[in-house]
Amino acid sequence: MLREPIQSIVSFPFYRQVPQKSFAAASGYIAYLGLLFAAAVVLAIFVHLHPKIDAAADWASAALPRVVLDGGKLTSIPPGPREVRHPEIQDLAIVVDVDRAEPVPVQEMMDRKLMVYLTQNALYIYDSKRLQTYDLAPAKAGKRVEVDEKFYRTFARAAKIVLYPVGFFTAWAVFFFWKHASAAIYALLAFLLNALMDSGLEFPALYKLAVYAQTPVIALQIVSLFLPRIPYFGILALLVVGVYLWQAIRLIATPPDPASPLPLDA
Repeated sequence: MLREPIQSIVSFPFYRQVPQKSFAAASGYIAYLGLLFAAAVVLAIFVHLHPKIDAAADWASAALPRVVLDGGKLTSIPPGPREVRHPEIQDLAIVVDVDRAEPVPVQEMMDRKLMVYLTQNALYIYDSKRLQTYDLAPAKAGKRVEVDEKFYRTFARAAKIVLYPVGFFTAWAVFFFWKHASAAIYALLAFLLNALMDSGLEFPALYKLAVYAQTPVIALQIVSLFLPRIPYFGILALLVVGVYLWQAIRLIATPPDPASPLPLDA
């Protein structure tokens, strides 16, 4: 199985043996590809998100006021309301106004284009679809808490540690179910090609061919994690898988060349 991804891409004759494989083997192949894809996602997190998390911590440390929760009272240093917007992410706008006690309506968040609003009593987070409100009353009963430069940098370090295992297992799980489903869709294309070529293959064999024929697309998806978005990728994927399925079905329907006879001794 270790070499099968390479064989699936560079060797059309490899597909002759695919219909004889079991469904468990085909599913195991997807699971194996999922491990490779998940590892690539972790590397992409390191390349793309790692520096952004550090940059966000630097920005928050410099732009946001220090907030202290002590003795059931929330204070900000310096005092007074403060609104900050990220210089690159315009949707990331935060207001800290710990003197405000009245609720923040969703319309105000929309009108001011705010994502986060911290008041004396609650934390409001607006994600363009709904406003989520978190009551701060339970937190006020706890020990003293300071949200300052040290807090942001500690949070950034923790986020980076958590992102890697979460990203890996999430990417693998999504990939595993996604590629089983996409293989079923590609199998319909294989069914059409099989009918046009009158190859006589049954649908289970076509499904297993589709599992392996999507390997080149998966390779492109891994590469695209580190490149700008590939335009019309869905159409490209359909064309690539279609070519591989066509070649695979054609080879399976064509009997292999008989072995050349050994020369007779004179």
